[in-house]
Amino acid sequence: MEMSDDQLKRNIQSVGKGCFVNYFEKFRDLEQSPEDLVDLLVREKGYEKTASRTRVNCSRRIIEAGRAKEVLLDITKSTVLKDPIKAKALELLLEYYP
Repeated sequence: MEMSDDQLKRNIQSVGKGCFVNYFEKFRDLEQSPEDLVDLLVREKGYEKTASRTRVNCSRRIIEAGRAKEVLLDITKSTVLKDPIKAKALELLLEYYP
């Protein structure tokens, strides 16, 4: 599945970079059903169901399009995000994209 730079930008904005990092391993685990992930986000983060569904779907689109590595790399270079998020993004990069 192809994803343009504009589509990538819109998708990551819909997910939120912190959410993408914090739930990356769950989003990439295809044994986790989208509905289970939606319920998890509602329960853990207090997001509305529709917002959670959007986050799950957009995250999976990014991963399926093979663009997760560049998103994680971009997150590590952020001047806005907090250090724990950037550190976790770096850990994920090293683990999944060595």
